[in-house]
Amino acid sequence: MLSSQKTIQFSKPENHLPSNDAETLGAIIATASDIALVIDAQDRIQDFAAGIEGIEGTTFSDWVGRSVEDIVTTESRPKIREMLETARRGDIARWREINHPITLDEGDFPVRYCAVRADEGGSVLLLGRDLRAMAALQRRLVSVQQSLERDYARLLQMETRYRLLFQSATEAFLIVDGQTLRILEANDAAADLLGRPTDDLLRRKFPFGFSEDSSAALDTALTTVRASGRPETITAAFGKDDREISVFLSLFRVDNARQYLIRLTPPGQSRLTASQSERQIVGLFRRASEAIVLTDGDGRIEWANDSFLDLAQVAVETQLRGETIDRFFSRQGIDLPLILSNTRESGRLRFYSSSLSGMHGLITDIEVSCVAIADHGRRGFGFVFRNTAFRPPETGFDTAGLPRSAEQLTDLIGRVPLKDLVRDTVDVIERLCIESALRMTNNNRASAADLLGLSRQSLYVKLRRYGITGPYDDDTV
Repeated sequence: MLSSQKTIQFSKPENHLPSNDAETLGAIIATASDIALVIDAQDRIQDFAAGIEGIEGTTFSDWVGRSVEDIVTTESRPKIREMLETARRGDIARWREINHPITLDEGDFPVRYCAVRADEGGSVLLLGRDLRAMAALQRRLVSVQQSLERDYARLLQMETRYRLLFQSATEAFLIVDGQTLRILEANDAAADLLGRPTDDLLRRKFPFGFSEDSSAALDTALTTVRASGRPETITAAFGKDDREISVFLSLFRVDNARQYLIRLTPPGQSRLTASQSERQIVGLFRRASEAIVLTDGDGRIEWANDSFLDLAQVAVETQLRGETIDRFFSRQGIDLPLILSNTRESGRLRFYSSSLSGMHGLITDIEVSCVAIADHGRRGFGFVFRNTAFRPPETGFDTAGLPRSAEQLTDLIGRVPLKDLVRDTVDVIERLCIESALRMTNNNRASAADLLGLSRQSLYVKLRRYGITGPYDDDTV
């Protein structure tokens, strides 16, 4: 492991370094440091050397003749005084982070300085390293951390709601591991029905307590549900008195693992309790922070929660029913066919990036997830829209070749012919758009051509022109 603060000096610097060549020494210092300042005995800046451009709104030459405390922030002044005193005493130098003020909008200019005594008269040499890149990385890290904390808090809220619904349900529910058939969770109603404490039910292998014939039938039903994915309901005899219990079996996935949701209902039990639970679930989805929409097989809206009404700028849900959800996508005729075709093929689609256009023109960046829903042979889709406007921007494109402002374009005039400047700029933008479309469609060239409004042949020509290669697929998204 590298040591952090200890500095190892040359053993015989007089044999290798010039002792009286100030110009060579100055060149070495200027090359090794982003910024170097010469401070006299009165703490005033006498000279400087810099390997970076000046700070926004000023230049390093403006510092010459000023007190070093005048060019640093208030909290940095005690540190700079301590550094100068330490250097003049000849003590071991220590790196310190010093901030130079810029503006309220730009923030501070951070530099890591080390102070070295220059001569016996009290002059000190400050050697600095620019920390702006590190500061920008730290800000991005904080932004990402805050985003993760918000997502984690949202997940905790969802888990709390799930726990409340699961335990408050008056019907008996079990969650069973699809591989080991051991009970993972059981609510209080299941404990009462099966006559065992909740802690005793956990980790038991299902089924248990049923008659021999019923246990064999349940094993067969579990295997059938696992193979087909379709729920089943059977009647089984439980306990010493062989009382009949209706057992509903369904399969779902959690983190790529299969689990069973099992509902146990004694004969004659009222279905009012199930209706109450269903109303609670609908209320949960109605007030969810994510926008949720249910559509028919053609993408026509049948139900939407309050969050989607806000995104779509619609006052009441009845205004949406019967409308195609495609009218709210900014890229009408492109996004919805891509989403539905992929969902029909794989059953679900996650994290599709797009933008939503409200009834009054409000554009919102969104992330779309979609799942296919089949109810008694009738097919539909469930959409979840997540607002991504407050997420930190991702830096996935290399835009170094693009001029960043009109002033930079003006600087190129006279040095580059206008037609070359326009052609190169258009080529860079065109290549970025093509690469972005391929990423959005998972390297599907046919879908990328539709997304860009090009024919397939035109897209192929441009791919060859820019040398863009990859594992393309013309049939699947």
